[in-house]
Amino acid sequence: MANSDPYVVRRLTRDAAIAQCDRLRTIYRDAVVVAGPRHYNASQVAVWSETAEQVDRWATWFDEGVTWVATTIDAPDLFIGEALMWPADHVHLLYVDPAFHRRGVGRALLAAVEPDARQAGITALTADCSLHSHPVFAASGYDVVEWEDSAHRGEVFRRARMRKVLP
Repeated sequence: MANSDPYVVRRLTRDAAIAQCDRLRTIYRDAVVVAGPRHYNASQVAVWSETAEQVDRWATWFDEGVTWVATTIDAPDLFIGEALMWPADHVHLLYVDPAFHRRGVGRALLAAVEPDARQAGITALTADCSLHSHPVFAASGYDVVEWEDSAHRGEVFRRARMRKVLP
């Protein structure tokens, strides 16, 4: 799926997502380390970024979910962003390489998942959004269902449970 920006969003096969696990985990970790401190303390960022090291967890997500990546037009093999639907109606991951933050990559990834969801008969998408990603989801038409504090490995994270009804 192309857009007006100098990048392309495409869906990866299950095998391609698993094969690219290292790069996708790096995007995740780098995004958390760079953007996380704007909203969370150092201990929270450390716990959050450690998820990138849980290779078995990522393999399960890529095996059971559906993955989209954004690439630049000039370097179609360089992934600059990722979205993962897991389960089918839930945006489980949305992360963009920090060098490409605030350029519409996240919104393009969110837009890319919608046609597949509609085709699968899904009428609404959900996401658990960090304080950092909340504005991207809101700009993409997601509404806050509730704000919550979520405990993860001894740290508590403020986040928004969000939902978008698909037209």
